[in-house]
Amino acid sequence: MAAIIGRVVKNGDGAMPYKVVLELEDGSVVEHRVASIRAGEHMIREALEIPVQAPRIDPWNP
Repeated sequence: MAAIIGRVVKNGDGAMPYKVVLELEDGSVVEHRVASIRAGEHMIREALEIPVQAPRIDPWNP
């Protein structure tokens, strides 16, 4: 089942201070604890099946 919405929210302090909240196609909600916002964003990209773009290199602004 694919996710349709994903959010990273603060969830207190400690080793896993954030959580990813995913809403699935059937309306159910799934939560996963993560250590950083970046890890949460990565999880959302995978769940939403968004392709990762290669970094764009600008020769005038290295």
